[in-house]
Amino acid sequence: MKSIQINFENAVPVSIQDNDESPLDEYSKKISNLLDNTNISLLHTSEGSLVIRPDRVVSIFVKTLEQQEKIIKTTGRTLKKEVKKSGEGVQAPPVQGEDIIKD
Repeated sequence: MKSIQINFENAVPVSIQDNDESPLDEYSKKISNLLDNTNISLLHTSEGSLVIRPDRVVSIFVKTLEQQEKIIKTTGRTLKKEVKKSGEGVQAPPVQGEDIIKD
């Protein structure tokens, strides 16, 4: 997947995505052909189409978007009840069988 950001003279940049799987250098050359026209150019992507005036384009930034999958692994833990002693005469309550969770 490719992300294309077109920066215009005195305007807000436009970003669009394309599901093209070709190499980045090949795809960038294809995109640069948009600037060859004198009046308008049409950029067709899997996301939609964009009408561009090449004489107003300052730069075009093309990058590859990698889809990352996050795998969340759940692990078991042993939990124990802890009691902090804040001073003398404080005793920890007894730990009973149901207070301990085993793996």
